Amino acid sequence: MAHRILSKKTVGWTVAAIVVFGLSAAYVFPRLKIIIPLRYKYSRDAAPHMYRVPRIRTVSAAVETAGGFEYGSGKLLFRVPTEAIRTLDTEFARAFVFAGSKVVIVSNQKKGEGVLDALLGDHPDQAEAMHRFWGSENLQSEYALVKGCLYATPDKGGIFTSKTELLRLPSMLLLKAVYSPLGSVVYQFETEHVRGFQFGDPRNSPEVFVYLFDRSDRLFRIKLAMLDQVEIDSLLASISITPANGDLPPATLHERPVQEGS
Repeated sequence: MAHRILSKKTVGWTVAAIVVFGLSAAYVFPRLKIIIPLRYKYSRDAAPHMYRVPRIRTVSAAVETAGGFEYGSGKLLFRVPTEAIRTLDTEFARAFVFAGSKVVIVSNQKKGEGVLDALLGDHPDQAEAMHRFWGSENLQSEYALVKGCLYATPDKGGIFTSKTELLRLPSMLLLKAVYSPLGSVVYQFETEHVRGFQFGDPRNSPEVFVYLFDRSDRLFRIKLAMLDQVEIDSLLASISITPANGDLPPATLHERPVQEGS
């Protein structure tokens, strides 16, 4: 009798273990099919840049922005202490050349050219599908989309990550890979009128790229050559952007980042 009871218990535990394993496999294996290729493709040795996230820094409020010379490209104006030697215009950008091989190149993203516009498309069904896939929090603005992708890393995908977040991670990393070559470090910053990201450190690279977003979510790209960080901060602090039609006058943006160090 004891043998029979023991056998029944053994069979019961075995069946329970099989059920648990089956349920676990059904949960784990589909996730592993996403996680393992991501970790292999974006290993820390082969793609260390994919593990970098923005560092929050503050544009110094002590930078003197009064005086000097004011220049502009489209609706963006900035002020620098020295006069430009020459100005060059192309179809896509305007370049300002200064003494000491210092260069500032400004280009703005035209309406409809953004990644957000491409994702949402012109049809409500596509927009709804994109919101479900990417998450509404990432599609609030072009800035939110870029920020979300820059903070994405391959190790954000784990066994216990929600299926929705795990499915969107490869796409976010693909977009992040577009920005990663711009600099070995990324800084997130905000001034009174704009917010954005600085790609590169002038102490380590002669060229730095800045992506600026105004209160209307218009994107301006700035390439800076041979400027130090103080000069970059001075330029950023001086920037003003003409409001788009229907905008309120420039004002402090919401969601100011908390300083965590330079």
